[in-house]
Amino acid sequence: MTVDQTKLNTAKGKQYGLSSLKYTLSSAEQEIFKSGEITSDSILAEVESLLDYVIEVQKKPTTYSADAHNKISEARWSSSTTDKRKAYNAINSYNNYARDSLNKMRDKADLNQMKAWAKQRHPNDTAIFDSPSLGNEQDVRYAANLLNYVKRAEEGDRSSSVKTKLEEYKGHTNKVAYDAVNGSNNRVDDAIKLFSGGNGSGTGEERIKGQIEQIKKEINNLEIEKAE
Repeated sequence: MTVDQTKLNTAKGKQYGLSSLKYTLSSAEQEIFKSGEITSDSILAEVESLLDYVIEVQKKPTTYSADAHNKISEARWSSSTTDKRKAYNAINSYNNYARDSLNKMRDKADLNQMKAWAKQRHPNDTAIFDSPSLGNEQDVRYAANLLNYVKRAEEGDRSSSVKTKLEEYKGHTNKVAYDAVNGSNNRVDDAIKLFSGGNGSGTGEERIKGQIEQIKKEINNLEIEKAE
């Protein structure tokens, strides 16, 4: 069987993607259509259909169609003689495009599971883990662990190990976890200040106690000044 050249040229130049995404293949991506796997119009049609899902994952990795995983997996695990599997192989001939799409979806699923774990561990601070900057499992894990040390400091733990960990996270070359937890209220920085007598500006029983003590000192100083 042969492929209709007009249909092949049309497939190269058409736009791919689902919903609002309309993406025109680059010249490099168009090399997919030179694959020896495309030997019939029916296989070409499968390539076009599958490319919609692959492009969706590649270009919109956080908002791709919920059907993408099923469609690409189905093609991958089909018999090697089927049009679906040949379409998968053709697309995969360019930079492992199809397989890479499956990996991206797996990584996203793993990331969502890690964020769910972190939110369960810190139910009063779930917004931290919604930060788009926490883009992989390691960053989420670091943020969850850092938040644990912050809370220990806020609750009055002044052990050197807690201070060391807080400073390590702040000085780490990867600032993602620090930035996410520190946020706009400088929560990590305030926790570190607690070890040098600073009151900080965040929450925690120890901070409140420190603020009360500071107010008492100021009142006492005013009374001394009046007496003089």
